[in-house]
Amino acid sequence: MISQGLFLATMPPKLLEVQGWYSEDVGRVRLGDKWGIIDPCGNVIVPIEYDWVTEFLDGLLAVKLDDKWGFVDMNSRVVVPLQYDEVRYFRDGYVAVRLGDRETGKWGAIDTTGAIVIPIEYDDLNVEGDSLFAVAHDGKWGVIDATGREIVPMQYDAAWSFGDGLFFVLNGDRGTGKWGVIDAAGELVVPIIFDELRAYGGGLVAAVYSDGVISRWGLFNLRP
Repeated sequence: MISQGLFLATMPPKLLEVQGWYSEDVGRVRLGDKWGIIDPCGNVIVPIEYDWVTEFLDGLLAVKLDDKWGFVDMNSRVVVPLQYDEVRYFRDGYVAVRLGDRETGKWGAIDTTGAIVIPIEYDDLNVEGDSLFAVAHDGKWGVIDATGREIVPMQYDAAWSFGDGLFFVLNGDRGTGKWGVIDAAGELVVPIIFDELRAYGGGLVAAVYSDGVISRWGLFNLRP
């Protein structure tokens, strides 16, 4: 790990700001209103020419210029052209990307080569890991895999994976709705009647049920 003191000591004087350092032993820097990435010796890794840069994940760095996002590698080679209106963070080799504005734009997912894996046609999308994607359309959520196969029907008000091939699903809003669990076969394994569910790993899920007067806790063991 590179110390902040070393970063500061090796900065060219004209650099106005250093913001953090990462496991790749590089740091984000600002010159005027432009950002880039340097190494501990002050060598520029990614040119200081972008409106914003994030951090390296899966070997790629998200960069923004003129309101468009793309990705570059550690050699500053543009891997994904700067064509997206929003990008999120890579997870297990995939990242969610948006084309269009926040209100009417559509989301999809690409891989580390920039290839579109999930078509850019959803109202929202979250990369869930294990090649799974939570997707939304017309206010309803479901889960699909990298081939587009539906794992959880797109009929819930929220849906996401918590590992072990299991998925939380919500009917209703987050304040008053009810939660349940669906497995990778699409079968309901915990009824959608609970006020709160929490995953603890290994297939263990804590549940809260209220009858309006008394709240009760329980624990489901969903190990296969």
